[in-house]
This record gives sequence, C-alpha cells and structure tokens, in this order.
Amino acid sequence: MSNHKPNRNPDGNFRKPYIYIAARLYDPGDRLRATQIERATIKGLKSQITVRSDFTFLPYRDTHEFLRPDFAMREIFDGDVHALRRATAVVALLKDPAKDDGVCWEVGFAYGLRLPVIAVVPDSLTLLDTERGCSFPLEPFLDLMTGLKCGLPQEYRARQSITKVPERYLEELREQNRAVLADVEAAAAQLALKPQQFVTEFPLQTKTRGKPLVHVDCGGGRFEWQRILANDLITDLKQFSMRVSSASRWRSSLRMRAKFPNRPLHDAAWSDIAKTVKCDVLITCTDYSETDSGTAASQGLASALGKKIVMLHTGALKYKMRGGEELFRNIMLEFSSTKIVQTKSQVIDAVRNIIR
Repeated sequence: MSNHKPNRNPDGNFRKPYIYIAARLYDPGDRLRATQIERATIKGLKSQITVRSDFTFLPYRDTHEFLRPDFAMREIFDGDVHALRRATAVVALLKDPAKDDGVCWEVGFAYGLRLPVIAVVPDSLTLLDTERGCSFPLEPFLDLMTGLKCGLPQEYRARQSITKVPERYLEELREQNRAVLADVEAAAAQLALKPQQFVTEFPLQTKTRGKPLVHVDCGGGRFEWQRILANDLITDLKQFSMRVSSASRWRSSLRMRAKFPNRPLHDAAWSDIAKTVKCDVLITCTDYSETDSGTAASQGLASALGKKIVMLHTGALKYKMRGGEELFRNIMLEFSSTKIVQTKSQVIDAVRNIIR
C-alpha cells in the first residue's frame, strides 16, 4: 500500500504544482515533442494559477543522465520514481499503435498514487473491436486510468492533405502540431482549476485472507499465444495450491458479452485493474517489441502499491545502454520487478520464493 500524500488541498486545488511529463525519449525527435508538450502544459497552468518557475519534471533531462556516460540505469529509475511520488499530476504522451511501455508503466504508477493524468493522444488512430462492435481512441486499460484526454482535435482527424507541395505539406504538419499543443494547453488550464475531478475511479482495496493471491497478466489475452501462456501458468500455479486470478480484458466470449453488453472491454479492463489492486503477487509477460500497454500499466500500478512482481521475458536479445549496462526491457519495467525470469518453468519457483 502506498503512503503517498497528494500535494493538493482538501478541495482538490494544487498547493505547489509539480507536473511529471511522461514521454518516449529515445531520440531527439521524441525529446523535442516532449519539451513542446511541457511548454504547452506550463502555459496552460500559468494562465490560471501563479506558479514558480521549476514545477515540471522531464525524464532524461532532469535526471541529468546525458551529463554522465557512466550513469547507472538504476539511478535513473530511482530519480524518475522519486519525481512521480513528488508529482501533483502527470501529462503522458500516448502515441502510435504500440504505446511506449515505459510511459504506460508511469501512467499505471501515477494511477496507483491517485494522481490526475492527462493523456495526450496526437494521432488519428481508432481501435476497433470487430467481435464486440465497439471502437475507442485509447486502449480501455489506459482510458480508465487517465482522467483527461487531449491531442489532435476532431476537425483534424478526418482531414486529408490538400497538397503534395513539400513546403505547403510541411506547413500543414506544423499547423496540426500547433493544434495538438493548443489542446494540451487547454487541458492543463482545466487541470489547474479543478485537478481533483480528473482523478479517476479506483477499485476498493481489500486485504486478502488466507493464501497469497497471484495475478497473471499476459497481455490480457489479446493474442492466442498470450491466452495459451496464461492458461499454462494458471494450471502450474494451481498445482501448488496457489490462489490465482488472470487478466482477461481482451478475451472474446459470449459470457463476457452477455455480462457487459454496453462497454464490454472497459468493464473487463476495470475487472483486471481490480485484480491487480487485490493481488499480492503480479506475474507479467513482457514479450513483444513493446510490452502490452495494459500489462505495463498494470505493473506500474502494482509497483505503486508495493506488490511483488515476477516479470517473465523470454526474449533472446538485450539492450546495451550507453554506460554498458544490459537490460531486457525498459528500465521502469526492469527495475520495478522483484524477480525477472526467462522461461515459463522458472515462474513457479520465483513465486514460491517470494511468498514464503
């Protein structure tokens, strides 16, 4: 359970705003976009309240990692988590079909701390669930964790380019980028006035009785291989008389559609969030080029609540960082894990050692 105390007055207004900007920061283009979003956030807040000059935190820049080639990845993780715990709100850039898993982790962590989260969605993609006949701009797991959405205004989403002339096309892109930043500015102004209204609903936290509860999140069953892996893990865990729950937000079934006829994916995602809150140990599978956005957010939530986490990553490749360290995954996922295992057979022993 988190001991975090939000830096807000009882009526929900900021005392001393401190905004965490969560964004992908691997290349100069990413960092430029994050800085633009930061500036728009500052402008929006300053339009409504008086604030000091240094009230935002931008990872990479504000952990000063670029100044030290030998900067340990653990130090960066600790610095980011410290800033999240200090934050009054988070502005998260959630772009592209495969959302950055580090940003999704930060959204889940902020949600676990009961912080308002602004989701910046600057693209025109819409997710369509063909079996259930519903569509949504943001994956339901993230949608439930973020209280305010902004990004590319609706009038730009369906607009087609009217020119092939490079200079005019470039100006169109600049216009769209200005529209995104203006929307971020407007969202930040709303946040400054009533931040508490953008803190989303949180499941009731009840203490489990009896044996520890283990929750398995293999992407929520979006792909067949995830469903097979989750079922295998559940079978193995139950053989050792463990209490087990499983994430099933993407599983298609008549039972689920009958139970949640109006918003089946959101209700199923809410159920998965509640299971993460209730569990004692979370097992995540982080295979894929980017970890499933809901799984990454679930791990961030579990970390904020002090849960034990077993991360299963079966990939053969590692990322070599600038200082020479080798990591399987994004640092937020890597260092929030209690134990990292590389094969399914190692999961049971890892869980048993944790709950002893």
